[in-house]
Amino acid sequence: MPTNSITPNEIQKAIERLASSIVEKHQKTEKIVIAGIANGGIVLSERLVEILNKQLGKVLEHGIINISFHRDDLSDNPIPKSSASTILDKIENSALIIIDDVMFTGRSVRAAINEVFDQGRPQTVELVTLVDRGHRDLPIQPDYCGFKIDTNPTDQVMVLLHSNTEEQSKDSIQVISK
Repeated sequence: MPTNSITPNEIQKAIERLASSIVEKHQKTEKIVIAGIANGGIVLSERLVEILNKQLGKVLEHGIINISFHRDDLSDNPIPKSSASTILDKIENSALIIIDDVMFTGRSVRAAINEVFDQGRPQTVELVTLVDRGHRDLPIQPDYCGFKIDTNPTDQVMVLLHSNTEEQSKDSIQVISK
């Protein structure tokens, strides 16, 4: 049964809090690169970059990390085909901030880190997630988190974010129990 207890307004406030936390830590950081994990982290990363650019007063490098070649659980969780990683040539000696919509087992983040380090060496790597649902298989935790939601391992968490400002009133987070 789907539940939708988080309103679009609460989602936007959480995104703004995430951005404020990043700004607080990185006000003086010279080279910040934002990378959304395809597919779930792309819209969240775009929305964060828009806020961060305004608050930091500069234009941040940002792009996509395609993790499909580094997943070890594709038979259980197929990933839709997406474009190639677009940011990896910019990460050298940067403060790289990886963005994903939902943090679950940690496998997507591990795959993203593998993709990153196959291409270059950031100075630091941090993780932002809108929803942390627990149940890790790997010892990976977000540095910045919008919501912590208690779920069962069999539940499905669906995040729908819109990049178009007019559509953001339709943003949703649903936990579907199986």
